[in-house]
Amino acid sequence: MNIEKTPVKKKRSISYKNDFPYKHPRVSIGEEVEPDVNVYTIESPLVCIGIKKAFYCTETGRFYDEISSKPAVSELKNKKNNVKEIKGHILDLVSPGANLYSHWLLDLLPKLSAVKQAGYNLEDFDYVYVNYYNSKFKEETFEKLGIPVEKVLDFPSAPKIFKCSKITTVSACRNALYTPQWAEEFVRSIFLETNIYNQVKKNRRIYISRSKGETRRVLNEASLVRKISPLGFEVLYCEDHSVTKVAEIMSEAEIVIAPHGAGLANIVFCNSRVKIVELFSAHMSPEYYKISKKNGFDYLCIQALSPDGEYVDFSTINYEHDRPVLHPMNLLLSEENMEKIVSFVSEE
Repeated sequence: MNIEKTPVKKKRSISYKNDFPYKHPRVSIGEEVEPDVNVYTIESPLVCIGIKKAFYCTETGRFYDEISSKPAVSELKNKKNNVKEIKGHILDLVSPGANLYSHWLLDLLPKLSAVKQAGYNLEDFDYVYVNYYNSKFKEETFEKLGIPVEKVLDFPSAPKIFKCSKITTVSACRNALYTPQWAEEFVRSIFLETNIYNQVKKNRRIYISRSKGETRRVLNEASLVRKISPLGFEVLYCEDHSVTKVAEIMSEAEIVIAPHGAGLANIVFCNSRVKIVELFSAHMSPEYYKISKKNGFDYLCIQALSPDGEYVDFSTINYEHDRPVLHPMNLLLSEENMEKIVSFVSEE
């Protein structure tokens, strides 16, 4: 079959003690796996390049099973006789969730490192295909990497099913939201100068606010800010700054407090001596806890009240069924929550 497979990372396992203080149905750590990462280049294929992907060899009439999913195979079979052609060599970076900042940073961008390790330069590709190219942080990233806008394809601008001269695709770089060290280092290399990361100039204390968003906001944030401002905290609205500026700020941080959300993805720019306080009421995913464990951050997680003034009882919820309510739920900090935060950040 007309395909070249280049292994760039070997699977490995790392064991951690699970010391997460809450029995949340979506958060745990233990035997973490860094997956095999392979780069595949296929000549003259038919492809379905949605979140579920399929790659079909026109010469043999067979699918490349190793990198094709059944739903995408079925979709491609139904449409493969009437597809458009994109001439040139395409780099496929489409990744689940990568319209969002955290998944763009930690799932999509590491694939570029894998491609480079496989021997390619970004100039080798005629087009780069991503989920959506609709945010300033994406434009900033590609500008820093030297990828011109005319080379970028996405779901609104290009067909998901097409034939092409050549395509290069990369297997997933993370497993169960555990971010390998090599992936973190590559992300840092895009946005931080090495000397900035290695030579901390300040001991900044940062509170990342979500008050400009609609979900997982701290409803009594003003009360929290009044308590922590005398301790030297500044409020950071990540959306008001470039990724490069946020990376610089985070590299200078000694303490970061934030509600669970994409802003915490920026802890990949923090130095190992940092303290992290992650706040949540109902929704949590384990990636920032896992980043903190791997890097030796002094990490504290605090469950806040739900907007009705009660704690969510995780033993009584069906997370998948209740996700539409739990995922966007805002936070209400109790006096006990605030005292715990102040005590933690005041410790020497």
